[in-house]
Amino acid sequence: MEDHLDSEDREFEEELAITLNKFNEMEASEKVYFFDVDDFENLFDHFIESGDFGQATKVIELSNKQHPFASSLAIRKAQLFIVKGQLNDSLTILNTVEKIEPFNVDLLLLKATVFSQMHQNEKAILYYSKAIDNQATNVIEIKLDMAMEYQELQQFEKSILLLADILDNDPENEIALHEIAHCYEMIEKIEDGIEFFETFLDEHPFSATAWFNQGDLYTRLEMTEKAIEAYDFSISIKEDFAHAYFNKASVYANEGDFKNALESYMECSNHEGLNPLTFCFIGECFEKLEDYKMALHYYDKVLEVDENWGDAYIGKAAVYSLMNEEKKALPNITRALELMPENPEYLSFYAKVAIGLEMNDEVITSFEKLIEIDSERIEVWMDYASYFDSKNDLENAIEIMMEGLAFQGQKAEYNYRLAALLLKSGKESEALIFLGEALLEDYDKNELFFDYYKEARNNNNVNQLIQIFKS
Repeated sequence: MEDHLDSEDREFEEELAITLNKFNEMEASEKVYFFDVDDFENLFDHFIESGDFGQATKVIELSNKQHPFASSLAIRKAQLFIVKGQLNDSLTILNTVEKIEPFNVDLLLLKATVFSQMHQNEKAILYYSKAIDNQATNVIEIKLDMAMEYQELQQFEKSILLLADILDNDPENEIALHEIAHCYEMIEKIEDGIEFFETFLDEHPFSATAWFNQGDLYTRLEMTEKAIEAYDFSISIKEDFAHAYFNKASVYANEGDFKNALESYMECSNHEGLNPLTFCFIGECFEKLEDYKMALHYYDKVLEVDENWGDAYIGKAAVYSLMNEEKKALPNITRALELMPENPEYLSFYAKVAIGLEMNDEVITSFEKLIEIDSERIEVWMDYASYFDSKNDLENAIEIMMEGLAFQGQKAEYNYRLAALLLKSGKESEALIFLGEALLEDYDKNELFFDYYKEARNNNNVNQLIQIFKS
């Protein structure tokens, strides 16, 4: 049987080669040759698969003249319009052909594709269903497309039912396995997802992809040991499973276990080749393990692969900063900001480096930019105020904190900080007002107030107010 299929393939390739030669000869001679419908279909399919849309267009133009009523060629013309993004033109042709051949599977699938790209997902699902009803051969692929349409409609339960049906018939379908895990995450039924994979793995225990997705779901529930165990199973089945090594490493890193994280990232790198993201995480692990030489080495490896990888410059700046070499940190954080000038993390780090180098104008410019783009983040206001506080400029520190009240006024930590600054500057009445607000919001964090201003412990009015709220 296989030899028979190979023979058919060879025969088709030989016929296509003859047709291509004839077409090329026609173009070179500027003559017009006659081709039958099958020839035009094969030429069109060849050029589309090759990505040669110009030649595909020429085939359609000639075929329209020689076979103006051939439905199969009209459908291919509609396909060409889809490729070119002319969806309405494609739909016009398909609607005309549908009146003549309403059960043509190729037509039904193309209409589904058009409606999908038009974001008319319910119509896309309808036409995918019609294709299945009319004996489409690629049912698994069609059901996958339908499942994705349901996801576009936020109907994840329906997508799950379809994906489960696909896996009943094709348990090795990796796309379906990934998508069903994604759907359980989207509807926040992680436990149900884990239960699905437990049942699936009872029947298909050697599915590396299933174990991998089980690990991802355990990770979402912060069940670290279970997640690592699942990733280990996937790796034992598929030793070069780079994504499993990567996700396992991420679990370790999130737990602060940078030694094991480093080992898994290294394994990931061994199997996936030159990946700047993995190199960057390896550099970060070395940084956390205080092996600064190796951290810099891997951040440099990132930049060898992609010189515009901003996080590598940030990583190098962080390492130099930890080594108290702020002058070396500066050009790296500057380069990162050139790549992403409105990245809040980069701006915050630039401000930190600039403070260390006493570049006061740059510090202020950085914080003002941060306020402009990231005013909701409490650290922006508090760090800016702390900068002025460190300069004994309480007036500006308080002014910054007052300005930030519009964004942070209901946060106890913020009000404790503002109260401490006010008391430190001698504005006791105002300080007690904001201290009272903070105590009302979160009494248990009152030690923050004394962390900000230790001398406050000697203030009787402060101690009395805290006692009132305690009782």
